[in-house]
Amino acid sequence: MVMQDYLEKRYTLGQIGVPGRWGYMAITLTVVGERIHDAEFHTYNCPTAKACGAFVTLWAKGKKISEAQELSVELLLQQTGPMPSGRSHCPPLAVAALKSALTRLTEEDTAANLVPALGEFSRN
Repeated sequence: MVMQDYLEKRYTLGQIGVPGRWGYMAITLTVVGERIHDAEFHTYNCPTAKACGAFVTLWAKGKKISEAQELSVELLLQQTGPMPSGRSHCPPLAVAALKSALTRLTEEDTAANLVPALGEFSRN
């Protein structure tokens, strides 16, 4: 990785649910430029939720932000197959956590663009 890329890393966290409770997932993204450089997840102790989180993070790595926004529950299920009985909430949980991270990233970019450069401040 080039030093300039290292300096341009951005981090974001998407979270659905409450930590330590059923139905929780957090996804952390590391973005360099317009690509997701790394993705990690944390969830409760459910093998199906862990599998969905693993799929989403592996799928997102290397994708452009705009490509990652296209992930859907249907696409996840096409790739993983049907969920075990009583675990149909896991794919939407993983997809929602990724979408939450991407939304926060977009909001942070928008907020950063609203702050004027230091040279643009005028003294009165």
